[in-house]
Amino acid sequence: MNPYDWQTNAPGIEFLRPEVDEIVPQLRRGGSVVTLGGRGMGKSVFLRQLRAELERDSESRVLLIPEPPPNLTVDDCLEQLAEALGVTVAGPLRSRKLFDAYFTRDDVPERLVLLFDEFDRYAEGGFPASPGSPAPGRAFFNDLESARRSFRRLGVLAAGSIGIYVFRDVLGSGFLSRAARGSLGPFDRQTAVELARPFAGRGQPLSDDVLDALLLASGGIPALLIFGLEQLWDLEEAPTESHVTGAFIRFQESHSGYLDDVRQAFSDPRLSQAPQRVLELIRRSPGPLYREQLAAACEVPGDALSLGVSDVLELLRATGLVHVEGSVFRDNPVEVRPIPSLLNLPTAAPLTERFRDDFLRDLTTLLETAVIPGPSPWK
Repeated sequence: MNPYDWQTNAPGIEFLRPEVDEIVPQLRRGGSVVTLGGRGMGKSVFLRQLRAELERDSESRVLLIPEPPPNLTVDDCLEQLAEALGVTVAGPLRSRKLFDAYFTRDDVPERLVLLFDEFDRYAEGGFPASPGSPAPGRAFFNDLESARRSFRRLGVLAAGSIGIYVFRDVLGSGFLSRAARGSLGPFDRQTAVELARPFAGRGQPLSDDVLDALLLASGGIPALLIFGLEQLWDLEEAPTESHVTGAFIRFQESHSGYLDDVRQAFSDPRLSQAPQRVLELIRRSPGPLYREQLAAACEVPGDALSLGVSDVLELLRATGLVHVEGSVFRDNPVEVRPIPSLLNLPTAAPLTERFRDDFLRDLTTLLETAVIPGPSPWK
């Protein structure tokens, strides 16, 4: 049975992210956290890992809310929360009333942690902004944050992408104002080695060249890396670089919509053109870039989001497109380079069988001016 499955949130083989150990203490002491991660960066798997680690403590209960209710209203969000908590209250629903009812029960653990996936979807309905728009996602999380400040036994984490900035710049959010923020970066080579151990277990360890080709094509983006491993597992012969190339050619042909979703998650033109402009600048001039250069690329009149240099670099890094050496907040110049991957391939033309050699050649060329993903961006 193939241990790899890139299309689910419960892969047979997974790597415990170091960010788990960094966030758990914040949630156990009743803090709030926002985790930035692009499409395919493993946010849902990360939340499951967080839940498992938090629940090692018998005094903690964790509720994972995988998505908002179909009808995004404040009442529907609160009803979904009440059902997850297993409480019923009279009168208008409010977070504080739900937690009062929950914590006064005799059978509940000392601490409660709420993990919200698909945070971007809570921003839907509030953009484009219009006078008097209800912005139910904002109202729900502001209500939740008000309750969190009153209950030191309550921790909250939300995971999303560009929607985090919609909350901040368009909707306004008391929840974001105090939340610690970090991001999920691509997997590095050591993680790829760990994920590939099942191949050694069946007597067909992947060669260094094959692992390098996997990282070149996937950029360390978890979903793409798992896809490559899944394809290699089903081969009847020892995997080679050519097999990796062929697998990702087929991916581009069969899953172009997925790649478009990844790109739109950071470059939605309705919200901001700054991420794409900065990415193009980095691709043209990989290496040290002065903040003044990056700031000029961020200045786009009419953008709905007020994304500064640090915001854009965080977003591009969490999408798996660039590697930043040092601090996105303080360094000047900033050492920033594109991560070699299918997403950063310097051609928009569809790949075909006759372009196999060109595919690896272009990725290898990109590698000369880029880097394989490195340490955790939380560091």
